[in-house]
Parts: sequence; structure tokens; C-alpha cells
Amino acid sequence: MSVGPRGNVSTAGIRWASGLQTTTPSTITATSLLPNMSQNVRKTFMKNWFAVEATPIFAIVGLVMVGGTWYLTRLARGPTVVWTHSNPTPWNDIKPNEGTKLLTVNQHFDKSWERKKL
Repeated sequence: MSVGPRGNVSTAGIRWASGLQTTTPSTITATSLLPNMSQNVRKTFMKNWFAVEATPIFAIVGLVMVGGTWYLTRLARGPTVVWTHSNPTPWNDIKPNEGTKLLTVNQHFDKSWERKKL
């Protein structure tokens, strides 16, 4: 038990002496408080900032962003975009048996066109 400056016994000392507190009051460190603080932060975040009803919106927005990024990169690598001036007309390099479209209906091409380098 620990005795305070006036000779009285502190409550922390009583809890430690009775076995209710596993660490001594002087050995409490920031690492022992960290798991409890992270649980409190997580609980506060989930309570105030995370709505379960918004999960489909987050999923749809994420899917749209991924799809838009993929499509923009596909357009940027297309044959009509000039990236270097060494070949100012890249669309003239397309052979008759190469397809350049994303979807071709009732047409059969031997292979699809791809840019060799940017």
C-alpha cells in the first residue's frame, strides 16, 4: 500500500494490494494504455463517423473510380493518341487484321492492337 503525503492510504495502493490492479501505479506506461486508447478511438469513430447505411455508396463510388481509371488508361494507350513526335501518325501502323475497339460485334480479328511503348 502506498501512503500519501498526509499519512493517509491512497486508493490506487489499496487496489494494487487487494489484487484488483495488476500493475503498480508507478509502472503504468504509454504502451499499456495504447490498446485501450485504440479501442476507444475505434469505438468513437464507428459511432460518430461510420454509418452502415453508407457502405453500398462507398462500394459503388470505389467501383466507379476504379472503372474510370481503367478506361482512361485504356484511352490514353489507344492508337489515336500521339505520345511521341517520332511517330506522328500511330494510327497508320494498324494492320487490317487488328482490332482496336473495346467491343466488336459480328467481326473477327486475328489479334487486338496494342501499343509497343509509350
